[in-house]
Amino acid sequence: MFRIGDFSKLSKVSIKALRHYDELGLLKPASVDMHSGYRYYMADQLGTLNRILALKDMGLSLAQIAGLLANDLPREQMCGILRLRQVELQEQLQEAQVQLQRIDNWFRQFERENEISPYAVIVKAVPAQQVVMAQGRAANSEALGLTLDALFDCVEAVITNQRVRCIGYGTTLYFDGEDNESELSVGACISYDGYMDEELLPDRCQLDILPEVEQMASTIHHGTFDTLTVAYDAILTWISTNGYQIIGPNREINIAYKRGGDQQHFVTEIQFPVARLTTDPKD
Repeated sequence: MFRIGDFSKLSKVSIKALRHYDELGLLKPASVDMHSGYRYYMADQLGTLNRILALKDMGLSLAQIAGLLANDLPREQMCGILRLRQVELQEQLQEAQVQLQRIDNWFRQFERENEISPYAVIVKAVPAQQVVMAQGRAANSEALGLTLDALFDCVEAVITNQRVRCIGYGTTLYFDGEDNESELSVGACISYDGYMDEELLPDRCQLDILPEVEQMASTIHHGTFDTLTVAYDAILTWISTNGYQIIGPNREINIAYKRGGDQQHFVTEIQFPVARLTTDPKD
């Protein structure tokens, strides 16, 4: 029999760790002196300790290891648990490779432009939203502002008249042009909470659901609408270089906006629903 200090030296496992394993029921001492409280271990317990360390090296938590050892699982179940751990590690490796690629893309952009871009892009999940929407067309980008003002006037009037609660920011959707590529097909949306009577809606307004988006590329623009193109260039470049493709209408969310206000204080979020490309964009 070995006292805990000797067993620690033999196994190269700290006394603190051995005591912790004892508390968790992972590796109980072979005996404990009733008077001194000294823990004693047997030589054949080294095999159990090595099994604990091997499972720990595979990334299993001590709680998981305790469950495996306590239940004395058959070989098939043990293999199943380790396969799950294998899948987790493969997913972590893939995510790490994606992160490495993003860092590489950042360095490439920095080397080209010799400055840090103000447009950080993230990918996030966006929940579904019930909205009232007014759709319209602008003949060109110069007419877009007046078109959107009219559409949002319509939507805001509906919110007021039907006495529902606005729960989100004004959101513009940009649809692909169908008949005329020079025209901009847009929708002005506001999320609301409450019951709305569709029969009372004006012709150009409708109730709709903006669908949930699992992967939404997003960046924040500060300042005037005149410089939004710079933000668009940044997010579209990021989408392309990081192996994504656009899968739906993009959105502009007016986080800080006041009609007629100082545009230098405007804050706009630009969003694109995206999905991973099946092939490397460099191929």
